[in-house]
Amino acid sequence: MRNYDLFAEICLFYILIISYINLLFNLIKDSNIYNYLIVMSQKLKTIILHFGFGKCGTTTMQEYLKYLPIGIIAKPYDYRFTNPTYNFISSFFTKVNKNKSNNEKKFIKFLETKMRENNNLIFSDEEVFAEYNKNKILLIEKLKASILKISKKNNYKIIFKNIITIRNPKDYIKSLYYFRQLNYLNYQFKDFIYKLEHNTIFRRENSFIYWINSIEKIYGNKFLFLPLENINKKEYMLQLSKYCNVKPKKFPSIKYNINSLKIKDEKFYFINSKKNIFFRINFFLKKYKFYNKIIFSNLYLSLKYIIRKKFHLSLKKEKVKSNNFHDKKIINLFINDIKYLEKKYKVNFKKLGYY
Repeated sequence: MRNYDLFAEICLFYILIISYINLLFNLIKDSNIYNYLIVMSQKLKTIILHFGFGKCGTTTMQEYLKYLPIGIIAKPYDYRFTNPTYNFISSFFTKVNKNKSNNEKKFIKFLETKMRENNNLIFSDEEVFAEYNKNKILLIEKLKASILKISKKNNYKIIFKNIITIRNPKDYIKSLYYFRQLNYLNYQFKDFIYKLEHNTIFRRENSFIYWINSIEKIYGNKFLFLPLENINKKEYMLQLSKYCNVKPKKFPSIKYNINSLKIKDEKFYFINSKKNIFFRINFFLKKYKFYNKIIFSNLYLSLKYIIRKKFHLSLKKEKVKSNNFHDKKIINLFINDIKYLEKKYKVNFKKLGYY
């Protein structure tokens, strides 16, 4: 009888312990403690996204990144056609791409390695917002989906942050036009301005606010704005390194492209001359349909880069005088965008002369 009572007491004791453990577990589960424990078990990864804007000092900023102890996925590419990032992005440039699935798998594998090796990782590539890419929104959504897929597999907690390189709209629009003119436009600057004024879709595609709002919807509202006008100041590097939560290895002196100059209180822009051999070859080839396919135009751009680097060639430049009439039109087109961003993100664009 005593043995039976002892056995019953032991069973009752175990039942009580299990009940208490179960009650405690449910209390924890129903409270923030459970979420806290889950979060604590995850590895924290900060992903910083920089998609543009192009023609706003992006290449120089990417040079600065080399002096920061941070994981980097950025241009320029050493091997464009074997680079998983470039192939993943370029697969969105055309509607039909047989290698899209394969490119995505290679990119995810590459990205997973980078995320494993770095707690802080910056993705800097203005090709995402390239003017010939009509699937920008789809691409930045797909990129986020890839990051989240990797984080779920590896139990990462992701913090997204954004960087925007920006520029005085007058200089931005002119630089954008001259770049496009060199590569594929065949109409005058006044026609470009007219199209901005009267074509709603074209205006939206070349605005700051539309793309910034699109990024915010996908990646959240943490933004750092890096104006081109501050690019040669120490403050530029300090802002960049602080935002990335790292200390720079050193403060480099980096040369950046200067495409404007004041002469006797008048502003002139330096543009690539139509006399240069690359410009003439490009325009000659664009007459043929086969060349307009992305693979051939990319092949041309890669060959141009290799030849220029190999033989240390520089493009001929022409001086073009700034036009106050056009400047006023550009300001009128962008002033609401700039004031909206200034108010929302507390950046003093007026001090920088944006309006």
